[in-house]
Order: sequence, then C-alpha cells, then structure tokens
Amino acid sequence: MVRGRWWLYDMPADPGEKTDVSAAHPDAVAELRKAYEQWWSEVLPCLVNENVPMAREPAFHVYFRRQLGAAQEAADRAGAARSARVGQPAEE
Repeated sequence: MVRGRWWLYDMPADPGEKTDVSAAHPDAVAELRKAYEQWWSEVLPCLVNENVPMAREPAFHVYFRRQLGAAQEAADRAGAARSARVGQPAEE
C-alpha cells in the first residue's frame, strides 16, 4: 500500500515492478488487504514505545557492553590509550 492505494505486481514476470496488475486481480488485492489488516490489528497494541523520547544510547550498545562485561571495557581503555599515543615516538 502506498498513500492509501494498493499495488500488485507479477514478480516473476515483472521483477522491476513496472506494471501494476491490481485492477486485473481484485480478489488477490482483497485477500492481501485482509491479511494486512489482521496483521496490523495484532501489531498495533505492541507499539507501546511510539511516544517515548529517544534513549541517550541505543539499547543494543548497552546490552553488548553487559554481555562482554569488564573485559571489553578494559580493551576499550587500552585501545583509547593506544590511539592517544599515535604519532608519538615508540617507547624503548
């Protein structure tokens, strides 16, 4: 559906989606619309965070750090220290 209009394409014959065949197949469009409306009615109640402000940090970053724990934090600190030394003469 685009802007309230349903489009239907014959993908094997028209993979570039050049020709809309929805007018020729109203039964298929009706069936797809019904399936979509059923799916949407099940999904809509699950969208509980739609009006929640964005988090300061993406959740997957938080979970990733928790998963790796202190070892990753130490590696991150070591990497930052190496980055800070870039361009300085090597220690002997």
